[in-house]
Amino acid sequence: MSEHNEEHVHNQVKIYIRVFVILTVLTVVTVLVSRAQFGPAMAVFVGLAIATLKGGLVASYFMHLKTEKWWIYGVLLLTAFFFVVLLGVTYMTINDSFGEVVHPDLRMPAADHQDTDHGAGH
Repeated sequence: MSEHNEEHVHNQVKIYIRVFVILTVLTVVTVLVSRAQFGPAMAVFVGLAIATLKGGLVASYFMHLKTEKWWIYGVLLLTAFFFVVLLGVTYMTINDSFGEVVHPDLRMPAADHQDTDHGAGH
Protein backbone atom coordinates (compact mmCIF):
# COMPACT_ATOMS: atom_id res chain seq x y z
CA MET A 1 0.00 0.00 0.00
CA SER A 2 2.89 2.35 0.73
CA GLU A 3 4.28 1.99 -2.79
CA HIS A 4 0.89 2.87 -4.22
CA ASN A 5 0.73 6.06 -2.11
CA GLU A 6 4.26 7.06 -3.08
CA GLU A 7 3.43 6.54 -6.75
CA HIS A 8 0.23 8.57 -6.38
CA VAL A 9 2.10 11.43 -4.68
CA HIS A 10 4.83 11.31 -7.34
CA ASN A 11 2.18 11.53 -10.10
CA GLN A 12 0.47 14.46 -8.35
CA VAL A 13 3.77 16.31 -8.02
CA LYS A 14 4.44 15.81 -11.75
CA ILE A 15 1.00 17.23 -12.56
CA TYR A 16 1.59 20.26 -10.30
CA ILE A 17 4.95 20.91 -11.93
CA ARG A 18 3.37 20.72 -15.42
CA VAL A 19 0.61 23.12 -14.42
CA PHE A 20 3.20 25.46 -12.91
CA VAL A 21 5.21 25.44 -16.14
CA ILE A 22 2.07 26.10 -18.20
CA LEU A 23 1.09 28.99 -15.91
CA THR A 24 4.59 30.42 -16.21
CA VAL A 25 4.47 30.21 -20.01
CA LEU A 26 1.02 31.84 -20.05
CA THR A 27 2.35 34.64 -17.82
CA VAL A 28 5.17 35.27 -20.29
CA VAL A 29 2.61 35.23 -23.13
CA THR A 30 0.51 37.77 -21.20
CA VAL A 31 3.49 40.11 -20.89
CA LEU A 32 4.32 39.73 -24.59
CA VAL A 33 0.71 40.36 -25.60
CA SER A 34 0.58 43.47 -23.41
CA ARG A 35 3.48 44.91 -25.40
CA ALA A 36 1.95 44.05 -28.78
CA GLN A 37 0.19 46.75 -30.75
CA PHE A 38 -3.40 45.49 -30.57
CA GLY A 39 -6.45 47.71 -30.52
CA PRO A 40 -8.01 48.23 -27.08
CA ALA A 41 -10.86 45.76 -27.66
CA MET A 42 -8.57 43.02 -28.96
CA ALA A 43 -6.07 43.57 -26.13
CA VAL A 44 -8.85 43.20 -23.55
CA PHE A 45 -10.21 40.10 -25.27
CA VAL A 46 -6.81 38.38 -25.50
CA GLY A 47 -5.91 39.37 -21.94
CA LEU A 48 -9.20 38.03 -20.57
CA ALA A 49 -8.88 34.82 -22.59
CA ILE A 50 -5.42 34.13 -21.16
CA ALA A 51 -6.55 35.07 -17.64
CA THR A 52 -9.56 32.74 -17.95
CA LEU A 53 -7.32 29.88 -19.04
CA LYS A 54 -4.92 30.53 -16.16
CA GLY A 55 -7.78 30.82 -13.66
CA GLY A 56 -9.25 27.57 -14.93
CA LEU A 57 -5.94 25.77 -14.45
CA VAL A 58 -5.52 27.13 -10.93
CA ALA A 59 -9.11 26.26 -9.97
CA SER A 60 -8.95 22.80 -11.52
CA TYR A 61 -5.63 21.62 -10.14
CA PHE A 62 -4.54 23.74 -7.19
CA MET A 63 -8.06 24.14 -5.77
CA HIS A 64 -8.85 20.51 -6.64
CA LEU A 65 -12.08 21.37 -8.48
CA LYS A 66 -11.17 18.86 -11.18
CA THR A 67 -12.30 16.04 -8.90
CA GLU A 68 -15.33 17.78 -7.36
CA LYS A 69 -18.98 17.08 -8.06
CA TRP A 70 -20.84 18.64 -10.98
CA TRP A 71 -22.86 21.11 -8.91
CA ILE A 72 -19.67 23.02 -8.18
CA TYR A 73 -19.19 23.41 -11.93
CA GLY A 74 -22.74 24.73 -12.06
CA VAL A 75 -21.84 27.42 -9.54
CA LEU A 76 -18.71 28.26 -11.51
CA LEU A 77 -20.70 28.50 -14.75
CA LEU A 78 -23.22 30.76 -13.04
CA THR A 79 -20.36 32.97 -11.86
CA ALA A 80 -18.92 33.06 -15.38
CA PHE A 81 -22.37 33.95 -16.76
CA PHE A 82 -22.71 36.93 -14.41
CA PHE A 83 -19.14 37.98 -15.19
CA VAL A 84 -20.01 38.12 -18.89
CA VAL A 85 -23.23 40.01 -18.13
CA LEU A 86 -21.31 42.60 -16.10
CA LEU A 87 -18.75 42.96 -18.87
CA GLY A 88 -21.61 43.47 -21.30
CA VAL A 89 -23.16 46.18 -19.13
CA THR A 90 -19.79 47.90 -18.91
CA TYR A 91 -19.33 47.65 -22.67
CA MET A 92 -22.77 49.16 -23.31
CA THR A 93 -21.86 52.24 -21.27
CA ILE A 94 -18.74 53.07 -23.26
CA ASN A 95 -20.55 55.65 -25.40
CA ASP A 96 -22.54 57.18 -22.52
CA SER A 97 -21.97 60.85 -21.87
CA PHE A 98 -22.71 60.51 -18.16
CA GLY A 99 -19.90 62.12 -16.20
CA GLU A 100 -18.49 63.80 -19.30
CA VAL A 101 -16.92 67.22 -18.72
CA VAL A 102 -18.84 69.95 -20.49
CA HIS A 103 -17.16 73.12 -21.70
CA PRO A 104 -17.61 75.84 -19.01
CA ASP A 105 -19.18 78.36 -21.44
CA LEU A 106 -21.91 75.88 -22.33
CA ARG A 107 -22.96 75.41 -18.70
CA MET A 108 -23.85 79.07 -18.08
CA PRO A 109 -27.43 80.18 -18.79
CA ALA A 110 -27.85 82.67 -21.65
CA ALA A 111 -28.77 85.56 -19.25
CA ASP A 112 -25.42 85.24 -17.50
CA HIS A 113 -23.46 85.91 -20.71
CA GLN A 114 -22.73 89.64 -20.60
CA ASP A 115 -20.59 91.67 -22.89
CA THR A 116 -17.40 92.68 -21.14
CA ASP A 117 -16.88 95.71 -23.40
CA HIS A 118 -17.95 98.57 -21.07
CA GLY A 119 -16.88 101.37 -23.37
CA ALA A 120 -19.01 101.88 -26.51
CA GLY A 121 -22.59 103.02 -26.00
CA HIS A 122 -23.26 101.81 -22.45
